[in-house]
Amino acid sequence: MRKTQAQFLTNKSMATTVISNPVALDQDFGYAVQVNFSTTGSLTGTFTLQASVDHRSDQAGNVLVVGNWVTLDESSYVISGAGSYLWNVTEAMYPFFRLVYTPAIGDTGTLNAFYQTRGF
Repeated sequence: MRKTQAQFLTNKSMATTVISNPVALDQDFGYAVQVNFSTTGSLTGTFTLQASVDHRSDQAGNVLVVGNWVTLDESSYVISGAGSYLWNVTEAMYPFFRLVYTPAIGDTGTLNAFYQTRGF
């Protein structure tokens, strides 16, 4: 069994919308995403996971076809202050996912995000 673990967002400002680069699930059947977020002020917003079947990129990560992104059912997580959250996705039959953060007006904060995949 193969696993991949990486940080895919580092010290991102949560004052504006954050969209991660697509993560390829090359022969992976599941993944976990952890977000850690801190603030010295107000922080409310929403995280969601999105997936695409028609997006295409090469091994180097160069986008060949910009796909359509679909928000995964029940992936929305609303925050109100600093903290962490973890999604555990099993039986992912799509080839790409990404993380999206949408802030409320006037938010300040810092975001770090990690993922781990498992497959063959």
